Amino acid sequence: MCNGFKSLPECPECPTTTTLLLQRNEELDTIDDSFFASMVQLRVLDLHHTKIESLPSSITKLVELKSLYLNECRDLVSLPEHLGKLTNLEILDIRDTGLQSLPTEVAQLVSLRCLRVSFVYDPLIARSNGDHNKEDNQPRRIIPIMRYWQDNGLRAFRIIVGSNGENHNKGLHSSRGPAERHLRFSAGENVCCEAIQKVLRRSSAFELIGNQDTKSLSDIGIDCMRSLAVCVVEGCDQISSIISCGSDAARIVFPFLEKLHLVNLKSLCCILDGSNLKHLKIQDCLGIEEVIETGEIQPPNGGLPNLTGFLPKLEILELVNLPLLVSICKNDSLDWRSLQKIEIIDCSKLNTWSRGMYNAKHLRKIECQERWWGRLPDEVKGQLKKRCYFIWEEAPSVYYTPREDGSHQPPDLRNLSDRLEQHRMRHEDSISQGSSSRRYSP
Repeated sequence: MCNGFKSLPECPECPTTTTLLLQRNEELDTIDDSFFASMVQLRVLDLHHTKIESLPSSITKLVELKSLYLNECRDLVSLPEHLGKLTNLEILDIRDTGLQSLPTEVAQLVSLRCLRVSFVYDPLIARSNGDHNKEDNQPRRIIPIMRYWQDNGLRAFRIIVGSNGENHNKGLHSSRGPAERHLRFSAGENVCCEAIQKVLRRSSAFELIGNQDTKSLSDIGIDCMRSLAVCVVEGCDQISSIISCGSDAARIVFPFLEKLHLVNLKSLCCILDGSNLKHLKIQDCLGIEEVIETGEIQPPNGGLPNLTGFLPKLEILELVNLPLLVSICKNDSLDWRSLQKIEIIDCSKLNTWSRGMYNAKHLRKIECQERWWGRLPDEVKGQLKKRCYFIWEEAPSVYYTPREDGSHQPPDLRNLSDRLEQHRMRHEDSISQGSSSRRYSP
């Protein structure tokens, strides 16, 4: 806790202390070498957001220590050589520090279960320090992380390669709970390096942000993605497909994938199947014309592919700002057996619907803009009107349904504030699952 400490006593006698909270003492920059000498029972040590540049050698006396928090110690540039003596340490948090690599002694932390670490890799600094391999263009500073990877002992990790940036991981939850093994790569290039692939094999959530040299996730290595439950790809201008078109690898690559968020992918053209996918979000992908193209899936004997059972667990489909999208899927054999909700915003050319979509037996709600609905053919309106909920585009957002004759009935705004409050809690879950703004039923 913040006590305004600028310094600490040299060697306090605290043989029975089990918890020491020194976080947010922003003027604390030095700890005497003998400070921890008598704290043999210490189990929790929190030094986060202080100005310490190094840890005292006496930290190796904390043989009972289980949790060590050093996050946001931005002046911390090294860890003790004998850190491996903390054989009971289970949680180590070194996010947002000045560390550029981990010492090999971390491999000796045999009880470590949760490692929180972020490295910002600067290729200019790396070249000046001789840490950049020109032959394979692979940053080597992250390689030591792998030394303790062999026994698969870590239950949780969150590794950020590149700039931390904004918080992208708010929706990184699956049916198995929050993503505890999370890799975010936002370094711009080098996502295909061996170290990243090793981490990806152990990850349940993967974010690829702002990468400019990858055209498909297949380029990274399809065998690295078998454990993914959540995948976010954002701002990658060269991505044209999620899995290379013509490949039947998607069912192998994504056996556990439940959420796939595709955001601001200017070159994206095609998407393939994920057998366990529950939530698919496509946003700001300016080149995509069809969510599922029949041409992506070729049957062995030619002809029109049978898509029965394709995306068998998909429940939520979000389509946002896709100006060239004309169809979700033209193949009538796709039965959408689990689909419950579709959100359509700023998809002005989307006007083609398959019979499979009309007959999706669990589809209860299509959230859309009134102006989009007004441009649909009458045949489509007749099939979808009972499921349609307009998104009123002036704050506060509300839904309202079209009349039976297809005309538009504006919402009743009387006592609107009371009704919004009544429905706020009811819709909280759906909002947290990916809705970008609050919407309420009248």
